[in-house]
Amino acid sequence: MGFIGCVVLILLFVAFAFRGYRIAYLASDSFSKIFTIGIITLFTAQSFMNIASIIGVFPVTGVPLVFISHGGTNLLLALGVMGIILNISMNQKKAV
Repeated sequence: MGFIGCVVLILLFVAFAFRGYRIAYLASDSFSKIFTIGIITLFTAQSFMNIASIIGVFPVTGVPLVFISHGGTNLLLALGVMGIILNISMNQKKAV
């Protein structure tokens, strides 16, 4: 993908994190807030650990890149959890 593609991918993960934390902030109950914060933090940390291990900053741990790396089980679970987060965003309170 080159440098521009990598920068775009990193910016997409940052936008994903900001949107996820906004969904958590506007969630209607405390369980939804904690669940969304936990999953978004997990996906963001997992993504940046993978990127850091590829460029040589972290040791290689075998953590897949969320939504990008090959592997059916990881993608299936990630998409399932994102469906739950989208359901939380549909049932959120009005924006402040």
